[in-house]
Amino acid sequence: MSPRRPRATAVRRSLLAAAALAGLVAVPAAMAEGNQPDLNAVREATARFHDVGQAENAGYARFLDCFDDGHGDGMGQHYVNMTLLADGGAVDARHPEALVYDTSSGRTRLVAVEYVVPGAPTDRPPHLLGRDFTYLPSLGVWKLHYWIWRANPDGLFADYNPDVPACA
Repeated sequence: MSPRRPRATAVRRSLLAAAALAGLVAVPAAMAEGNQPDLNAVREATARFHDVGQAENAGYARFLDCFDDGHGDGMGQHYVNMTLLADGGAVDARHPEALVYDTSSGRTRLVAVEYVVPGAPTDRPPHLLGRDFTYLPSLGVWKLHYWIWRANPDGLFADYNPDVPACA
């Protein structure tokens, strides 16, 4: 056996390992780049809803009371479009079922959008923007928050935002 053969095998294995590592590094970068157009598209589609009157004209209505986690982190006041909510579970990033507003300052400020699908906890979670929805048993819905108008230190898809005050 030639001494070059083990070396060629070692080089081949090193190249395969490097390619695999490059693939692992490239996948998160591609996912991040892939999410950016989604973020921009959702912002563009919902920018007019900074004016709550525009949201109401588009079919969104105030839903329940302001939500918070009971520990100081808020979620805000939801405005829900019942037509979108009753569309059989279809989800479209540009047409969120709910808009989330911070009303703590006396002004109504759009801070997030939320995707909502009614269902059972045994249903397969809906998936959008690279994320699975989480289940809210108290309302019987699957939901996904997307904090596109106010930064959330807990993450873009966290339920609550420490920068949104708890409900008064």
